[in-house]
Amino acid sequence: MISAGIVVTDREFREQIVECLQGLGVRIAFALETTAGQAHVLEATNPDVLVLDFSQPGIPDVMADLKSLEAPVSVIAVHHLGEPDAILAALRLGAREFLCPPLNQKALAEAIRAVESERTQREARRRAATGVGFLAAAGGCGATTIACHLAAELRRSGAGYVGLLDFDLAAGMAGFWFGANSSYSVLDAVHNLGRMDTSLWKGLVSTVQPQLDVLPAPSEIPLGGLPGMRGFAEVLRYARSQYDWVVADLAEHLTPLSLALLEDLDTIFLVTTPELASLLQTRRIAQRILQLNYPKAKLKVLVSRVQKDVVVSSEDIKTMVGLPVEGIFPSDSLEIVEAHASGRLMSPKCDFGRRIAQLAAKLTGKTVVEPRPSKFSLFRFKTQEA
Repeated sequence: MISAGIVVTDREFREQIVECLQGLGVRIAFALETTAGQAHVLEATNPDVLVLDFSQPGIPDVMADLKSLEAPVSVIAVHHLGEPDAILAALRLGAREFLCPPLNQKALAEAIRAVESERTQREARRRAATGVGFLAAAGGCGATTIACHLAAELRRSGAGYVGLLDFDLAAGMAGFWFGANSSYSVLDAVHNLGRMDTSLWKGLVSTVQPQLDVLPAPSEIPLGGLPGMRGFAEVLRYARSQYDWVVADLAEHLTPLSLALLEDLDTIFLVTTPELASLLQTRRIAQRILQLNYPKAKLKVLVSRVQKDVVVSSEDIKTMVGLPVEGIFPSDSLEIVEAHASGRLMSPKCDFGRRIAQLAAKLTGKTVVEPRPSKFSLFRFKTQEA
C-alpha cells in the first residue's frame, strides 16, 4: 500500500482526488489547502506520492526541498490552467504527471500504478528477509528485552544472518544489551541513505556475535528536528536486503515513526503486561492499526513481566484485546538484574530463555518445545471487560 499527500487549493477538486485515490487503494496521509506553514506535515509523513497545486506561490522552493529528502516523493502537479507553458514548467521542476480540472481519473490511476510498479521492482531486487517488530503498549513492558533475546536466539538456532535495529530514539537499549561498540546509529543510516551500500552499512552496524549485527539507537536523545519518517522505513527496507532476519525495536506507543515501519514488517508483536491499564492500551493500539487497514494476521500479542503468583489466561486476553496471544514471559527480575550487572543476555536455560526459544521456533517453523511449567502457572489471571 502506498501513501499520498494532497495539497490542492480548490476544495471540490481536492475531494475528487481524495475519492479517486482511496478507490485505488492509496492511503491518504494528509489533504491540505495550501503548503504555507505545512512543511512539518510533509516532513513527518513523507508520503510516496504528493499531489501538489502548482498555482500556489513558492513552488520552486517546495520542489527543491522535496529533492533534499532522504526518500524523495513522486510529485503529481495540479494547475487550474492546462496550458502548455504550465505543464512544461511543472515537468521541468520534477513533476511526473500533470492534472487540471475536470479530474482525469485514468491519468491519475496510471501515475499511481507507475509509482507502485517502481516500488515493487525496487523491493523485488531486495533480499526477502523476514521482518519482525516489537511495539510496547507502554514503557517498561519488556519489548526491548524480548527483541534482543529473540535476535540472539534466531542466530543461535541457525536461522541465518540476523540484524537488530533499534528505532527507540529516546530510550534505545539494544546496544547496551549486546555491548555494541558502534558510534553510529539508525539516525546516521537515515542521513546516509543516498550513498548506502554494503560496505557503508557494515561500517554503521556493530557485529556483536557471529552472524548478528546491531544498529543501535542514538546515544543521546535527538532534540532537534528528525528526518522524514519515510527515511527510517527506507533504512528498514535496506536492512532486509542484508539479512535473513530483521528484528526491529519500535519503542512504545503508536507514533509516526513506528507507524511508518509497520508496513515493512511481516509480524508485529504488541508487547503488554497483565495489568488492566496495559491491556486496555494494547487494545487501543491494535484497533488504531487495524483502522489504518493493516492486515490483522500480522498482529500478535506477547504478555511480559508476569509475576510468579499470576497466570495469564490467553483466551481471556485474546477476547479483551482482539488478537491472539503468541507468548507469555515471566518476570525473572533477579535474572534480569544479574544479566544487566554482568553485561550479558539471560541464559537460554532459564524460564525466560526457554520461552524465547519457543517463540523463535514458532517463527522459523521448527518443532515447538513446550517450556517446563513454573510456579506462576499454578494460578489464573482474570481480565475485565472494559
